Amino acid sequence: LHAKQLMCGFFHPKVDFLGHILSACGVRTDQKKIASVQQWTAPTSDKELQSFLGFTNYYHQFVQGYDLLHKGT
Repeated sequence: LHAKQLMCGFFHPKVDFLGHILSACGVRTDQKKIASVQQWTAPTSDKELQSFLGFTNYYHQFVQGYDLLHKGT
């Protein structure tokens, strides 16, 4: 395994990684991702709903009460 020194960063207070912000405080979702999801229109078909629920399931650990919200679908 080789890493270019220019591409490496050490001792950063936070790191953006795959849509998440990693820091000493933990992992949180990038605000740009949240803003993007808030602008989505409501699903109008079963297929769109299934796709949306699959997407939101990936982020369920960041949504308090997600299991209660998902249970109603």
